[in-house]
Amino acid sequence: MSIHETGYPYSREAAILVAAGLDSRNAAICIARAVATGAHPLEQAIADRLISEEAGYHALADFLDLPFAGGRIVASLETSWPEAELHGLAPLAPNTRGWRFAMAPRGRFLREALGWDARRPGRGLVITTPARLARAVEKACATQIQFAASHRLPDASPFDSARNGPGAPVMIAIVFATFGFLTLFYWSPALALACLSLAIGSLFLVTVALRLAAAASPGWPVSHEAPRLSDKKLPTYTVLVPLYREANMARRLTAWLCAIDYPPLGSNLTFRILAAPR
Repeated sequence: MSIHETGYPYSREAAILVAAGLDSRNAAICIARAVATGAHPLEQAIADRLISEEAGYHALADFLDLPFAGGRIVASLETSWPEAELHGLAPLAPNTRGWRFAMAPRGRFLREALGWDARRPGRGLVITTPARLARAVEKACATQIQFAASHRLPDASPFDSARNGPGAPVMIAIVFATFGFLTLFYWSPALALACLSLAIGSLFLVTVALRLAAAASPGWPVSHEAPRLSDKKLPTYTVLVPLYREANMARRLTAWLCAIDYPPLGSNLTFRILAAPR
């Protein structure tokens, strides 16, 4: 399908949803739900399981007149993580089809892709699904991901990490404490053991007191609160709550889920009932 200007504000999204397998009525309902939650209609349809991710992005590729990678793709080792996953664009390793970049746009980037028109890239770009792109990026960037997982916390908050071991002040205190205990043990072993027992007991009592104080405290004072986001800016989550032989909990569980103060979750609350394996 060629890209063209139309007056209807969501005609392109509707065309993609219909091409992915939705009828016009369900496409209109899906677009309305997407507008209410601030999501893109294509992502909304996939989140609601109205269409598969494969069918949705295949229809997007047809709409943009670009090839679709339905099989395995191999990302280049020069791929940057996490930017490639966040932007939905990753360079590919040399391949026989001449594809240079794989794209699986989401959110703002998906909206921008639908407005390319004359600025649409030429050869070398292929559309794929976000799941397939994520697998390719994570495989190519395994070393980057491992390094980030190991060093992000120490770099951001050194006091919360033991990567670099104890600091100089701690080591000096340990050395002096050890020297003092050995000296005392040399002169009076009984007194040294009594002091050690007293120190351990005191540490235990302090720990218990802190736990009791934390349990009795109504909460730590908060100096400031983060600004509340509008409902349209909140992401949509899928919450899985498996039950097995717990029919008596279904009514209360439904009430608790509906009471969650999270509009996108409430607007996408669906139930799937699976038969128990025999």
